Amino acid sequence: MYQDGREEEVVVDGLTVANYSHEIDTTPDPMITITTPTPVNGIQVTEYPTPLPPNPAMLKSIQVNNSLITGVITGIILMAVLGIINYLSSISKGK
Repeated sequence: MYQDGREEEVVVDGLTVANYSHEIDTTPDPMITITTPTPVNGIQVTEYPTPLPPNPAMLKSIQVNNSLITGVITGIILMAVLGIINYLSSISKGK
C-alpha cells in the first residue's frame, strides 16, 4: 500500500509453494551427466569427499561422568552445610 492509499496487486501464475504438504512437482529434473576421471600421465585421480574437522563441542563420556559426580558431591556438601546451620540456629534459639 502506498502512502496516498493506492494498492498494487501482482498475480503470479503457476507459482507453487511447498511448506508442509507435498504436491506433485511438474518441474522436469535437470540432466545430470557423470564423467569418469581419466588417467593423466599414468596417474589415476580418485575423487573423494573432503574429511570433516573434529567437532570441538563434542563431549567425552568421562567428562559427563565427572560433571555428574561433581554436581552430586557439591549438592551433598551444600545440603550438609545448610543442615548444620539450621541445627545450630535451632540450638541457639532454644537457649
